[in-house]
Amino acid sequence: MNRSLRLALALLTLFIGLFPLYGIGLLIAGLVMRLNDADAVNNVITPILTILSGTTYPVYVLPWWVRGLVYALPMYITFYSMYLESIGQASYMLIIYLITATIIYLLFGMTSYAKLERGFRNRGI
Repeated sequence: MNRSLRLALALLTLFIGLFPLYGIGLLIAGLVMRLNDADAVNNVITPILTILSGTTYPVYVLPWWVRGLVYALPMYITFYSMYLESIGQASYMLIIYLITATIIYLLFGMTSYAKLERGFRNRGI
């Protein structure tokens, strides 16, 4: 396969991998609205997501139970599938996982945010 085609597929994988992050962002936005303190939520969630994304530490040095969390979040899988596609060893199971994660995280983020917004609207806030 042509190198430019592999890189285009890796870029497409990046776009697919960004959609679950929108769902996580909606969940965090709802949490910020609920707690009414964006700095406190960001100070707690940012380091946790940074460690669990696999960018701060290599995944293999993390304990086994943290690795399970890393694999459940879409950030590492997006990076890893982009890497595999760019070297020509694409894994279609990872792409299917990303599409499934997109559906799950977006649905979870939208429903939780809509439920919170509906609760605020009912209370008149």
